[in-house]
Amino acid sequence: MEFWQATNSFAIQDDYIYWRDKDFLPDSGKLMLIDRADGGVHQIFFDDNIDSDPEFSIVDIRDLKSGKNISYEEAINTYMVQVDTIKAILDDDYFIKKVRECEKNQMKKYLELTKGKL
Repeated sequence: MEFWQATNSFAIQDDYIYWRDKDFLPDSGKLMLIDRADGGVHQIFFDDNIDSDPEFSIVDIRDLKSGKNISYEEAINTYMVQVDTIKAILDDDYFIKKVRECEKNQMKKYLELTKGKL
C-alpha cells in the first residue's frame, strides 16, 4: 500500500497472449477501475489498441464501487484515449492536448454526477 501512496502514476505491461487466447474479450484485457465520484483523481488510459467495438476492447473499464462496466461512449476521451501513434510522434504536445481534452470531459461528467450534492 505504501507504493500507491508514494506515487502519482505507474505503468503496467499487459499479457497480450492471454488476451488473444481469450478471444480478445475486454474482461481478459487491461483492468482499469474508476471512481467517478472522486473529483480529485482522474485516471487516463492511453493505448493504441483501443477499439470502439466493446466486444474486442483491450481495456476493461469498471466502476470501482459497483464493479459494472463503464461504456465505451462514457470512457473514450475521458478515461481512455486511443493513441494515434503517428500524431504522437510528430506532435510534441499530443499527450498534453489529450490530457486537457480528457480533463474537460471528466469535469463535465463529475459536475453532472454531483449536481445538487456539492
